Amino acid sequence: MNHILSSLYNCAMSTGSDSYLIGDDVQNLHSAIRGSQALERKLREILSDDQLPRLEQYLEGREEAEGWEHIAAFHKGLAMGLKLGAFCILER
Repeated sequence: MNHILSSLYNCAMSTGSDSYLIGDDVQNLHSAIRGSQALERKLREILSDDQLPRLEQYLEGREEAEGWEHIAAFHKGLAMGLKLGAFCILER
């Protein structure tokens, strides 16, 4: 990502996901996060020492995939904003 896009992405991501949600979506997000964290804790408790590295690998892979999903969503949102802005300028 170039410097300008990187700066915009960092700014957008620093405000938190729930700032872009409304109504029950905020509660659903927090509930999903709590559920995921509780399940991770339970898995860490029940998995044996030789199984824990697999969980760690999965979590790291999932975190990386989510990072790329966030970048893709940011690019899509930015593209939509630019198209809407260009459309508004052309309508004037």
